[in-house]
Amino acid sequence: MRKRKPVNCFPRIFDLKALRQFLWTGLLLVTTVARGEVPTRVVFLPSSVGKLPASSELVYLDEQGLAAAVTALGVNPRQGQAGDRKTILVAHDPVSRLSLLRVPLETGESTRAEELGSTLNLEEGAVLLTSLEGGEEASRLVSRESTYKGKPLPLELMRVHHPPEIDVRMGAPLYDAAGRLLGISYRRAQEFGNGTFVFPAEAIERVWRGSRKNEIVERSWFGVELLATDPMPVVQGVLQNSPAAAAGLQKGDILLKIGERRVANYAAAVNAFYYLLEGKPTDVLLLRGTERLSLTVVPELVPAATVSPALPAQTEPTTSSTAN
Repeated sequence: MRKRKPVNCFPRIFDLKALRQFLWTGLLLVTTVARGEVPTRVVFLPSSVGKLPASSELVYLDEQGLAAAVTALGVNPRQGQAGDRKTILVAHDPVSRLSLLRVPLETGESTRAEELGSTLNLEEGAVLLTSLEGGEEASRLVSRESTYKGKPLPLELMRVHHPPEIDVRMGAPLYDAAGRLLGISYRRAQEFGNGTFVFPAEAIERVWRGSRKNEIVERSWFGVELLATDPMPVVQGVLQNSPAAAAGLQKGDILLKIGERRVANYAAAVNAFYYLLEGKPTDVLLLRGTERLSLTVVPELVPAATVSPALPAQTEPTTSSTAN
């Protein structure tokens, strides 16, 4: 018996180009601000055909319109629109997809510079605030996430739970009780309640202070090899002519602390590697046999041939390189 060709019962009302234009126009309408008001959101154009525009909150870091934003996968960080103002890309980190943008200001305008806080000693259950105006129930730090489905993320995220009535959008700021910026929201984490994954303030600082080439943030390293399957961060090899070799690290060393970050396992080491800055001396605490040693490594830029993994789109992570 001949198979009948299925009939398309749902006619195509408009093509993809029209849909993208419709969504772009809608997002611009949502982010439009009154003349004289500084924009608080940005919309990014898609980077290729088939992708959709996406928006992020703006978190200002100085008084001249420098702002942090989160760019979703598939958008172009150089094509941002904040109300009626085209943003200027200052820095983009392809690993976290955090971007720093310059929002043009009109004569007499200025922006409120956020003071960056620290999350290094923030304990589970700590209070985080979505607004400095008061009147809202506090959000809480639930955990720190450095892996997803057993695979390491390129940097650690904070999982924060919010009261059910609060809608925390991509790029939204989170503060401590003193008004210091502790992080900005990356994406929703609704597996257990009303939560979001949050970039810590230190990640914003990393993008701000890092070396850039054509506005793209460059990674730094010191040249050791680790295995993700090891139960602890054991140095499996030290690359020749690397900063680690110059500092005296050896195969078999067990890493305990890199800079200010303790490293109990591979994922924690990957997170610590993310924060290395070119030319900034970094203390490395390690065990060599039963001897506790402290060495100082001066990181260098990652060689051009080394590919840095990026955070996943929505949920799917990528494994990290074993060398850093």
